[in-house]
Amino acid sequence: MLNMDKRRWDVDYPETTGYIIPTLLAYASLTTEETYRKRAIDMGDWEIAIQSPEGGAGEPFGVYGLRPRIFNTGQVLIGWISLFKETGRSKYLDAARKAGDWLVINQDADGKWSKRTYAGPKTYMSRVSWALMELFIISQDEKYRMACDRSVRWIMSHAQPNGWFAHNSLSDPTKPWTHLIGYVLVGLLKVYKHDTRHPDSQHVFTILRAAAKNLAEYYLKLKESVSKDVFKMLPGNLDNQWRSVEKWSCVTGNAQLEFFLRCMYKYTDDPRLKSSADLIMDDLKRLHMLDGVSDSCIYGGLPGSFPIGSVYLAYAIPNWGVKFFADSLLQRIIPENEQEYLG
Repeated sequence: MLNMDKRRWDVDYPETTGYIIPTLLAYASLTTEETYRKRAIDMGDWEIAIQSPEGGAGEPFGVYGLRPRIFNTGQVLIGWISLFKETGRSKYLDAARKAGDWLVINQDADGKWSKRTYAGPKTYMSRVSWALMELFIISQDEKYRMACDRSVRWIMSHAQPNGWFAHNSLSDPTKPWTHLIGYVLVGLLKVYKHDTRHPDSQHVFTILRAAAKNLAEYYLKLKESVSKDVFKMLPGNLDNQWRSVEKWSCVTGNAQLEFFLRCMYKYTDDPRLKSSADLIMDDLKRLHMLDGVSDSCIYGGLPGSFPIGSVYLAYAIPNWGVKFFADSLLQRIIPENEQEYLG
């Protein structure tokens, strides 16, 4: 992450490094530029070098040491799986299985993760569920699928009929950031796409469809409420009625929700989902730092918040926000079978 106000880069971040790997691999395939593939491999090898003896992945390197965390491990797991599929090298599968075993061992009986977490059990752990499903697919080891199923059942027990999820915030529990809403929705959608015949899959899809519908309706009405010369983005957090009074926007969350809405449009053909995704993409493009930017550290970046000094990572360019923006762009131009680890 670049801290623009302090003019310095932040410390190495295992979690986001892990899930950026598939983005670089997808871009390397699209452009045939080997440098991106090499960078992805270097990132995966670094993750192996710092993998904890138990199998988990840690917090930002140099800040909290290598204390393994559940969520971080799931995100690194996605990177290793994508590298194994890309290269066939067993070291990535070995690291992935070691991480997967650690996730299974630390899971509560009811499917949640209450230890080795940041701020307790959260429904955005659906991204860990997704990672375990991907590991099951490449290993065919049932324990990973079963752990995924347990996790999804716990997460769905906190879903409202309108698609909003409780236990999904790091600040105010009644108003999660759109970044975390994007996490839970995309994670569940990825699991659903792999397991549509599961007995619980129809309930998962019903909740995801409700979330997409309510999110799109709110955003389209928000856009209609202001004149065309006023730049209005999705608020940075949303309550359990898909409403907000916030005046700031979480740009990272916008990129994630654009990806979700466009995915859901493929499943529902609801034109409101495509319209809202298109509008969010237009918003993101207006904030993409390109024209007139000479600083190579900033060029191509995307702020964490709008206005730039707002609540979520003020005056910063988070690498994960740029990753999710890139995934949304790649989703529109590469075949769907090449998008499996994006989002």
